[in-house]
Amino acid sequence: FADFDNDGSMDVVGGRDYGEMFMLHHDTGGPWTLLPLGDIENASGLAVADLDRDGDPDIAAALFSTGQILWGEQTPAGLVEHVLTSTMNQARDVGIADFNGDLRPDIIATAQNGNVRWWRNEGGGEFTQNILQSGSSLYGLHIADFDRDGDLDVFTADLMASEVVLFRNLMGVPGWIEGTVLSATGGLPVSGVLVRLMETGASRFTDTNGRFMIATLPDTYRITASHACWNESIQADVTVVVGDTTTSNFFLTRPLLDLGVSSINLMAPNHQLTETTLPVQNQGDGPLRITVKTRGAYPNDDWLFVTPDSVDIPAGTGVAFSVQIRPDTINTAGWDYYGQIILATNACPDSIVTVGVGIYVYPLDAPEPNSPLPERTALHAVYPNPFNSTAMVRFDLATPTAIELKMFDVTGRLVRVITSGHMAAGQHTARLEAGDLASGVYVLALRTEAQSFSEKVLLIR
Repeated sequence: FADFDNDGSMDVVGGRDYGEMFMLHHDTGGPWTLLPLGDIENASGLAVADLDRDGDPDIAAALFSTGQILWGEQTPAGLVEHVLTSTMNQARDVGIADFNGDLRPDIIATAQNGNVRWWRNEGGGEFTQNILQSGSSLYGLHIADFDRDGDLDVFTADLMASEVVLFRNLMGVPGWIEGTVLSATGGLPVSGVLVRLMETGASRFTDTNGRFMIATLPDTYRITASHACWNESIQADVTVVVGDTTTSNFFLTRPLLDLGVSSINLMAPNHQLTETTLPVQNQGDGPLRITVKTRGAYPNDDWLFVTPDSVDIPAGTGVAFSVQIRPDTINTAGWDYYGQIILATNACPDSIVTVGVGIYVYPLDAPEPNSPLPERTALHAVYPNPFNSTAMVRFDLATPTAIELKMFDVTGRLVRVITSGHMAAGQHTARLEAGDLASGVYVLALRTEAQSFSEKVLLIR
């Protein structure tokens, strides 16, 4: 939109991808008239401003088919074309703005082949080309002070990469904040840290040396340094002075999660509360935050409980979570229960840690009331197997009988008499204590008055 004939009413300039540029001329209080405007054809992008500062509007155009970026100077004899470049293949959009603060309008253009260029207005109709980027596929062009630092930036979209692109203009910025982000322990540089000015949103990621530099206007700022694997750090009252560089260094801490166990395996007597602990240590130099959830995978009702459900662990300390198997849900002897304790933490690289829980429920001292007698005598698999110090041995007796339950090493040497004597028919459980036995394979032998059974078991220290 511009008043091309200086009659006090706005006219409209337009272009066609495959045709001439035109003007919709508006007479004050009268109709609109469609008029040709110069010999410019196939304009995919247009912008209007007084480029030569002679008091009348000029035109900047992007020509898709020829790869030209040109500006049309309005003269008494008509529109005079000045070609800025003929090498922006598939030129798409063009804009006009004062990017360097010299009060002269500059020209910027994008192309579908990835070019982004701007031409600095030197005055007198002369322009100097500057290349911002090449090698992508850009659509759209929006000009504004996106980072609020006092000068105009450029926003566009990269079609091939499916992302938006911001070109920040640092030409008019009179001050800087720079610094280094280091680990609090060891003083090593930390790369990939997002350093951000909270008041403006301007930000930079630290490089491989932990360095960053942010251009900004003179002011007092709060700065954050954040990273997924490190505790966030904030610095307040950082003052930037015109023409100066302010140094602001960060020393970050981080938590390191150390679990005392990778899984929990318990033998739980039916109808009784069973408890154990899950030890957690913070081996880092920053606070460790943990939120706990539980899931009973089989059966999927509520039987597994952990307290507390959230905790902050200072550096160099630890806690022991209480793990409970509630008696009102564990009420069936001879069942295996499986669940998970899920720890959501602020530690890296594994912020989510899962501890498997396996429970075998056994009768405390007698078969379940009203449970049927076994149809046959049998020695069941040991649980757990392998085991570390204690295991449970289940066996069924179809009739009352004298029994011997013993354990032998692989040479046949007797190492344990687990239980013996006359027992009633039914389901029975005996506790196997490893004591001072060495790691290895052992054989459990159940002998009754009429039958013999055996099972292998692995002891791991």
